[in-house]
Amino acid sequence: MSMEIFFDAERKVSLNLEEEAQIEKITEKYWREYEGKDQYEGPGTFLPDGEDIIYSGTLRIPLEFMDEGAEGLEKMQEFLKYWLKWLSDVTCAVPKAKWDVRFEGIPLIWDEGIGWRMMSDQEFGNTEFR
Repeated sequence: MSMEIFFDAERKVSLNLEEEAQIEKITEKYWREYEGKDQYEGPGTFLPDGEDIIYSGTLRIPLEFMDEGAEGLEKMQEFLKYWLKWLSDVTCAVPKAKWDVRFEGIPLIWDEGIGWRMMSDQEFGNTEFR
């Protein structure tokens, strides 16, 4: 079992070959450098056939982290930090796309210069969910 981060990029113009190659290069780098690749899976992505969705996928967060107490929480934070950095780099490689990124239905925040992040308590309290 797992929790998931879902992401979609929407744009009127499909990914071009350069963007696809850049995404592949970014993903290969992160996977190659990922220390947990023997235990956990990386992001599952695809290029949808839909109208304006040009890139989509999920990132499964293993629930085993929850069974390990404080050490597991630290591992989960590192996992999220690492793969949100990957998603931030991918986001930057796809200009002019509108991204929808959610952790179990809760929207994530895009901060220019930082990338994707979880909401603060205050932001969470002020959010209307779709």
